[in-house]
Amino acid sequence: MRALRFLPAPVARGVLRLAARSFAFYNRLRRPDRRGVGVLVRHLDRLLLVRPTYIDWWALPGGGIERGEPPRFAARRELHEETGIEVAETALTELGMLIVNHSHVRDHVWFFELRCASLPTLRCDGIEIGELRWVETGELGTLRLWPPLLAWQAQREQRRDAVAR
Repeated sequence: MRALRFLPAPVARGVLRLAARSFAFYNRLRRPDRRGVGVLVRHLDRLLLVRPTYIDWWALPGGGIERGEPPRFAARRELHEETGIEVAETALTELGMLIVNHSHVRDHVWFFELRCASLPTLRCDGIEIGELRWVETGELGTLRLWPPLLAWQAQREQRRDAVAR
């Protein structure tokens, strides 16, 4: 994705949309396993979401884990690439890993959390990420969300229900 930064933004977004469609076709044929990360960036009762330019859902800052890269390092790298937030690896709390089947893919997603005492300065490149948005946790049900985030939410609700019983 870094190479796209040298192209004009409209061209780079078009390349990303074409790549997303190509990957969707490939995924239908191969049904690959992927490894990725998602970072829950929290400020008070709000969660930071990103809207990629090449797919129609809101997601957590995150992305794929590069070969040989530890999940925590990938989370830190992706957080910086997508939002401009730069933190030490130790600032990220590992929440766990989920395996989620969606869109003809088996995603192994490690979730991390970053709690912010104050609102961080955000940067949106407009190429890979079209929009950054803080949402109240109660708003999440009104948005079209990234399937692993939906699975994470469902798992948390099941745990809360089990504890409440």
